[in-house]
Order: sequence, then structure tokens, then C-alpha cells
Amino acid sequence: MQALKALCLVRSGKFEEANHLVSGLVSQKPTDETTLSILSHSLKPLDRPLDLIGIYQHAWDVAPKSEEMGAQTFVAHVRTGRWSGARLTGMKLWKAFNIERYLWWSVMAGVMQAERPFPPSPIPVLVMIPTRTQLAEREAALAKDKAVSKEVLYGLAWRMAGTAPQESVPTPERIWLQASVAIRSAKHYEELGKEKEAKEMWAKALEVLESEAGQQASATALHVEELRREVAVKSGQWEREYGRMKERLEKG
Repeated sequence: MQALKALCLVRSGKFEEANHLVSGLVSQKPTDETTLSILSHSLKPLDRPLDLIGIYQHAWDVAPKSEEMGAQTFVAHVRTGRWSGARLTGMKLWKAFNIERYLWWSVMAGVMQAERPFPPSPIPVLVMIPTRTQLAEREAALAKDKAVSKEVLYGLAWRMAGTAPQESVPTPERIWLQASVAIRSAKHYEELGKEKEAKEMWAKALEVLESEAGQQASATALHVEELRREVAVKSGQWEREYGRMKERLEKG
């Protein structure tokens, strides 16, 4: 199998030969999962992120009802640090399959896009020099991600989190993520000097964490409790915190 041969060449350090073989495989636009999986292990070390995304995106376009291909397309964006594409793919999965985890995938990708808007730098692979086309694509991706500000992305992530079905189970991970979005947004507003907006987002974080589901999550999950304490300190709720700590100590 050509895909296995390409992977062996990569593992052997024969990057130029592997790159030539991989280019031929990519041009064939494979759609079977085995070939795609093996090929992806070659594309990553060869620093061909757009091809890695492209092969899975094509396979999903061919089989749009394949949830697995959609999920692998999302993973390809994540593996290459293309958070904008990951956010959009997660939302597409959510709309296509109505499975809640994909909504939260999209929310998390939005947060990561705000935190790390630029894709990773090229990997120096011996004599592998990016072509003009690859450089142009990289610059275009950078410009596109730079155009979207942190403020907009945090706001979008917060609104997306708010669209979760009301009947869904609010797990500690979901509570943590939703509160984290509000806290990150609040801190960013503080950096911008927008105190009113920052105060509103701190209040929203507190609302999430002080809800019945939030209190249950903080009682069982340390990472949620750490967020709750941070928000409580920021809100100046010293007497309430003292009461809580005293109650917990008395209960042992």
C-alpha cells in the first residue's frame, strides 16, 4: 500500500521521497478510513496541515452523513492548530447530528481561537522548503484569523454555550467550560479598560457557578470549585465564603 510506504519513508527520514509519494496520494483524493488514517501520520511530520485537513474534508463532503468523517475533520483542524476551522466544523457537526458534545467542541475551539489565533510555525524538516503556494496559503490563513478579535470570539463562544438544550445534563465539564468562557471574557474586557462589560461577565460567571447545577459541580469537581472561588473573591463575597468554609469544616 502506497500510504504505508510513504509513512515508512517519513519514519526513515527520507522526506523528499515521502513528500513526492504523499503528493500523489493526496491528488487521488482517498475516502477510505484506513488510507486516510495512515496518510495523516505522514502529512503531519511533512508539515502539510492544509492537505491533512483537505483529505478529511473531501471525504466528509463525499459522505456528508458520516459522523465519523465529520469528527475526524474536526480533529484534523485541532491537530494542525486551525481553531477557526475547528470551531466552524464543530458547529456544522452540531447542526448535522444534533449531538450536544459537538456544540461544546465548537465552544472550546472558539476559546482556543481567541487564545491562539495563529497556526503553529512551520516544522523545519531538513531540506523541506515550503512552496510559494504553501506560503501564500499560510499567510492567507494568518490574515483571516487575525481579523477576528478576542472580544468577538469570547462573545460568540458565550452565546453558543447558551444555546445548549435546557433538558441536557449539565456535567462539571460543561459548567467549567461555560464559566471559563465568561471569566476569560471578563479578564479580556479588563485588559481593554471596559470595566462595565467586565463586571457583567463576572456576574454571568457567578450566575453559572451559583446555579443548582454549578453548586453540585463545585461540590464534586475541584477544577470547578477553583473557578467558583476565583469568582467569589472577585465579587467580594467574603462573608458568604466564610460561611461556606465553616460549614464544610464542621461537616468534616
